[in-house]
Amino acid sequence: ARIKLTGLYLVIIVIILAVFSFVLYVNLAQHLRRDFDKKQTFTINGSEENVAEDTLERIEAGIITGDIVALLIAGVFSYWLAIYTLKPIRKALDAQSSFSAEASHELRTPLAVMRTSIEVLLRGNHSLPQEAKDVLKDNLEEISSMSAMTEQLLELSRGKNARQEKLNRFNLTEVIRDVVGKLNKLAAKKQI
Repeated sequence: ARIKLTGLYLVIIVIILAVFSFVLYVNLAQHLRRDFDKKQTFTINGSEENVAEDTLERIEAGIITGDIVALLIAGVFSYWLAIYTLKPIRKALDAQSSFSAEASHELRTPLAVMRTSIEVLLRGNHSLPQEAKDVLKDNLEEISSMSAMTEQLLELSRGKNARQEKLNRFNLTEVIRDVVGKLNKLAAKKQI
């Protein structure tokens, strides 16, 4: 993440630097060519050089050197800025992971107690009406679902990827039948 963020900062800086350098060079070239007479030349080692063109070549080399130095300095500062920018994100991610782990552990105990109590009631020699047994079985299924979710929450807090097939793939028909079956009694009571 630091490298990607540093790269993004550098791309922005390169674009700004390139535009600024281009505008500076074009502006200087126009002024130099206008201010110097094209006939003004000087002789170096027996060859004639145009003053304006020679000056422009030196300016171009200076701009390129300045841009390279600026990019190196910007790269160091971009990396430092990326570290500074990512600190609160890392802190928030750690807090979220910690909360997920604690919540998962805290949910496991009451779910286990409820599961055990319901299983004891269902296996015992209690004379429970069939409707009560059905409700207890439904509750037991819901507790199993919640237990699976707490396990996935715990896996997430540990940085592991939850199993994709459990998160993404399901049979919609079964889900609808399950929900309708669970809500039928409630709907009947409310005459819906």
